[in-house]
Amino acid sequence: MRTVQIAAIVFLSVIFGPAQSTAPRYHSTCCNPLPPEKVTKLPAEIRTHLAEEHCLIPQDPNVRDDPQPNNAIPAPWASSAHRDWSVLCLKPLELTIRIFWTAKEECPDTIVLAKFPPNDGHWEDPETFLWPADPAKIRAYNQAFAGRELPPLDHSGLEVGGEEASTIYYCYKGTWLTFSGND
Repeated sequence: MRTVQIAAIVFLSVIFGPAQSTAPRYHSTCCNPLPPEKVTKLPAEIRTHLAEEHCLIPQDPNVRDDPQPNNAIPAPWASSAHRDWSVLCLKPLELTIRIFWTAKEECPDTIVLAKFPPNDGHWEDPETFLWPADPAKIRAYNQAFAGRELPPLDHSGLEVGGEEASTIYYCYKGTWLTFSGND
């Protein structure tokens, strides 16, 4: 009986041991993603939190107005009285925007942009940029592309997208509203 138990333990350790000790497998290596500890413009507690979540921060070499490292930006996301941080976060199976509030959370702290199927080796990560959209920019995009009624705009929105299109997320009364960005 003891031999069977030892054989079972050895078998299970061979089967499950490697899965527990290997690092997370990220969906792709696109966009030169950086580990949070390399993005020193972020406060230390945010870098620690992102590392614990296994987030990498995708980098876009084409962004000229936000030098490397980019896709980690401060702005007032819910109130002009506070400066919050937003970070593009690449995890093994998803791409999100993580928001770190300096005051009481106004809107959810995660916006899911994409979910990736496991073992999908053919998908290419889009070149995704994250930057602030002030109220004037939101109004201009809305006038040019959508023409819809906007809420009172008194702080920045999060613009996310690429060279061909973007979406603006605007925190309003506890909800992320979406508006057309560039088209």
